[in-house]
Amino acid sequence: DEELRRSTAPPCDQGPSSSSGMAFVHKEPTLTVVKAGQDEANKALKRLELLIKRPDNLVCADCPIKGPRWASINLGIFVCMPCAGIHRNLGVHISKMKSVNLDKWNIDWVEHMESTGNVRANTFWQANIPSGYQLPTDRDAADQSPVLEKFIRDKYDRKLFKLQEGQQAAPSAPQAQQAPRMQQHAPPVQQPQQQSYQQQRPAVAPLPPQPAKPMVDLLGDFDMPAQQPQQPANNGMSMFGDFSGGQQQQPQQ
Repeated sequence: DEELRRSTAPPCDQGPSSSSGMAFVHKEPTLTVVKAGQDEANKALKRLELLIKRPDNLVCADCPIKGPRWASINLGIFVCMPCAGIHRNLGVHISKMKSVNLDKWNIDWVEHMESTGNVRANTFWQANIPSGYQLPTDRDAADQSPVLEKFIRDKYDRKLFKLQEGQQAAPSAPQAQQAPRMQQHAPPVQQPQQQSYQQQRPAVAPLPPQPAKPMVDLLGDFDMPAQQPQQPANNGMSMFGDFSGGQQQQPQQ
């Protein structure tokens, strides 16, 4: 792992100029076309995972979206999925797209990505963007708007912004400054209205406490025997005494 980290560490001339003081100039690399074996692909993937975490590759090369997971292996740049779709439409003679996770990578592809990177590549491809040119925002990228497609085609197909021969490259800058991010999306319009209504709505006075009502046992009449009104004394006789007594007084036949 330590050897792997040293092989993917950014070199000292990771800025726009090389150690000889010359500006970075893109040259079409000669890449292998034979598919990598599983062992080579596993090694390449480990190096890629470290490579995309370098500061110069944290943002898409063509828009402000962070965490790109697609790459143009001949241009040496990492891009987001919306930009990758437009790169595919450019044709493989301009941009050869590969997925970091879905494709098996050859080692020489990774080496070319390590020697380039998004910031260095943009010092060449974006050296002469005119003042006032409309750069794509993250919303343009999410919608794959005409603004994004025009920018990518002007950049790589028409090559309108590339560094000219003998021109001194400008100092490298973070990708977010080269393609400014859209400001944070404003909250829905209804949200402040609801808050304003809640703030302006007068407080309602609490109702006065009501006296407690005595609890009524609705099952009391069924659980307890009903109280009968007190009857006058009957000389110890039951209510059927006359009938039983009359039968006892009948003379014997």
